[in-house]
Amino acid sequence: MRLESRNTDVVVVGSGMGGLVSAVRALEEGADVIVLEKGDKVGGTTRVTGGYIAVDEDADRNVDLSEPIEDGLQWLEGNDVEVNRMQEWEHGESVTSRIRINPPQFADRMQELIEEMGGELLTETPFKELRTDEDGEVTGVVAATPENEPFEINAPSVVLAAGGRSANGAILSEYFPHSDLLLGRDPWSTGDGYFAAKEVGAKSTENLSEPIGVTRPSPPAEIAFEDMRCGQIYDTSSIAVTTEGYRFTDESASASQSDKFVKDYLKDVEGEVYLIIDQDIYEMDSRYQSTVEERLEMAREFGGTVIQTDSLDQLCDKLDAQGVDGDQVHKTITEFNAVVRGERDTALQPPREGYRDPIDRAPFYAVKVLPAILYFVGGLDIDENAQVVSRTVSTSTLPYKPETNGESAREPIPGLYAAGVEVGKRTEEGYYGGGLSLGLAAGRVAGEHAAKRAKQTVSGQH
Repeated sequence: MRLESRNTDVVVVGSGMGGLVSAVRALEEGADVIVLEKGDKVGGTTRVTGGYIAVDEDADRNVDLSEPIEDGLQWLEGNDVEVNRMQEWEHGESVTSRIRINPPQFADRMQELIEEMGGELLTETPFKELRTDEDGEVTGVVAATPENEPFEINAPSVVLAAGGRSANGAILSEYFPHSDLLLGRDPWSTGDGYFAAKEVGAKSTENLSEPIGVTRPSPPAEIAFEDMRCGQIYDTSSIAVTTEGYRFTDESASASQSDKFVKDYLKDVEGEVYLIIDQDIYEMDSRYQSTVEERLEMAREFGGTVIQTDSLDQLCDKLDAQGVDGDQVHKTITEFNAVVRGERDTALQPPREGYRDPIDRAPFYAVKVLPAILYFVGGLDIDENAQVVSRTVSTSTLPYKPETNGESAREPIPGLYAAGVEVGKRTEEGYYGGGLSLGLAAGRVAGEHAAKRAKQTVSGQH
């Protein structure tokens, strides 16, 4: 059956940070652009993030892009996106940039620009597959209407910015077979862009299963898409215990819980964890965009298990009624308090480097949580122009000394670009070192080069 067909210069798959930035940059370069969004709203995962953009010394060492983040920030400001350049960084990660945008305002403004410049933004229009010619060059995509009717879009350039694989249940089960997981961000990030690229020979980076995550209130809590920013990220100050009553990680080692905490959780724990705090932590300031009180009360509002008592004995009794070893929890907290007060000359196991304050001021709280994956460190490999690298014509990136040019080949798939968390990072630097910063940098580069290729391809046909 012959599919209905349309023509454009650049197709952008996804409307988060990477997709919207790519689309606007391509339009600025004079290209015709169609944006495909699988969901029913523009903004993707970006819309429910805190809006933080952080990179080390204004450069992202995770990819080959030579795109200073300051150029992207000035570009956002020039396009009337609100950019808050904070004097102090709130999260304690080792970065020098202290930038925050307003995600809904960013998404709305990008949508306005796309429409003002003549681009099309199609929601509830899922991307299905890439089209390539006999030489392996991208020639367009197959998409589907809201009624699930397939159609083709012929285009010499395609930018994949579909939000990664964090909502793909099969992938999560493969990577973490013993873990109960909650939805991390939006329900549409099921790996459509990643898997389509792999079908046409794309190369992926290492660290495909390396997660960046958070914990959220466990069921019976019910959390809607717009409420995803209810992560219980005061855990760096808490005591986190398993149902057996033991600590399993240095809770203070992760900024906003994004890396080590969740990795240790997925590696060492089956089932729920309880975050235990006292009134001092409950009254903590807004180090995490909102107060600890607000975060904990979100868990209560959404129906999560929140225990509040006037003594540790009562707290442990109530935990016992939840199926937790309350006696062991009491021992764990008592030992922790004795060590951090200097009353016991022993080391904590696991160690605790930061926030070494006793849990001793009533009332006491315990919140039941489960992990959620926000994105993965690994993904599609791109070059300095944000082109997706071809596996079939590239050599290994494992350490070795190449002696000929042929031993270090790294060729792109002509016409295929990627941005945002679709892109694989070389190292894991925490939540704020990836995500939006990579969407902004790679999005600008991908949009510019996708548009230039499209114009060159069209001019070459005449």
